[in-house]
Amino acid sequence: MRRISGSCGGGGRRNTSRVFVSGRFRFGVRTWLTLPGNRGAEITDARDALAERVLAGILQLILRLVLSPRCFHLKDRGGLKAAVREVMREAGENRFVFRTDVRSYYESVNHGVLWSR
Repeated sequence: MRRISGSCGGGGRRNTSRVFVSGRFRFGVRTWLTLPGNRGAEITDARDALAERVLAGILQLILRLVLSPRCFHLKDRGGLKAAVREVMREAGENRFVFRTDVRSYYESVNHGVLWSR
């Protein structure tokens, strides 16, 4: 099965990126392999795996401009250590910190109202 109109071969990541951004790339069918012990694995061909890496790189560049620098869970943002340093710096002389349940808070937000603004 041909996934790309035009050629994606030979140019490596740069050419794949161009084909991908142009909208001509089509992902192939993935194969599910059943393994012993009721386990399984998904098999992706090399071209699709490369396209996924290219897409991840493109999205990282785009999202880096939009996301807060305080999103410490993202790559190259410092992780947990940077988050703790930020809290310690901002806490200053304050002696009290409170814990919140962010997950429950966001689940209770009326997303219809939120997105309509």
